[in-house]
Amino acid sequence: MKDNKTAKNQEKSLDEKVAVVLEMLKRKTSIEEICQRHQVNITDAYQWCALFLDDAKKAFEESREEPITPEEIEKLKKIIGKKLQA
Repeated sequence: MKDNKTAKNQEKSLDEKVAVVLEMLKRKTSIEEICQRHQVNITDAYQWCALFLDDAKKAFEESREEPITPEEIEKLKKIIGKKLQA
């Protein structure tokens, strides 16, 4: 059985997870402080960050000849959202 903190983390929205990850990457505040403020488990926060960084290279792919379309942005958001919810 999962504890209450883990259950709460699974309820976090995509926007909340992204906010946590971006704060972690900015390094203006300790990870512990960020997790306390957002009420997330530190292990989950690190997992979200790892998933985020794993897909970050897609933003810089050189094979891209045309600018990314709004439809492609929405598709990528859905992909990232699914990975973050995993």
